[in-house]
Amino acid sequence: MLAVENDRKLEAGTLKLSIPASTEYLEELRGDVREFLVISGVPEKAAHEVVVGVDEAVSNAVVHSCRKDPGCQVDLDVRVNGSEIQVTVTNPGPSFDPTAFTVPDTVLAITTGIRPSLGIQLMRKVFDDMTYLCVHEGVNHLVLTKDLVPAPPASRLRILPE
Repeated sequence: MLAVENDRKLEAGTLKLSIPASTEYLEELRGDVREFLVISGVPEKAAHEVVVGVDEAVSNAVVHSCRKDPGCQVDLDVRVNGSEIQVTVTNPGPSFDPTAFTVPDTVLAITTGIRPSLGIQLMRKVFDDMTYLCVHEGVNHLVLTKDLVPAPPASRLRILPE
């Protein structure tokens, strides 16, 4: 499905993709991720959410880190096990830790007319955990994890006496 067919690798429970840093590959990337998640038995709602979050993460890498330079490669590794989905986006470029990014004040943005960046907030909403690693300068790894088994609501938790 992906235009860069040679850079697509599918193993049991794992999808690995590499794309040039160009937004023209995002639609096909979304389709490949969606197809992989469905084949892996991920529920439709969770699959849709992950595809949206992956699109945002890869778009950020393409646009902000690689600056849409097709000579720059963005790697995607998606793994599904019984209880979680783990996505790793790896790309060269300046270090940027999205986990340290503060959530924008949308009310202030509306009153001032300044359009806030909501992509990182969207990823935080979709994924249960977000970890940034910079193994060495110039290589970024963003690890996104989504639990497939939701935690029980706090109101239902009971502490049993010992």
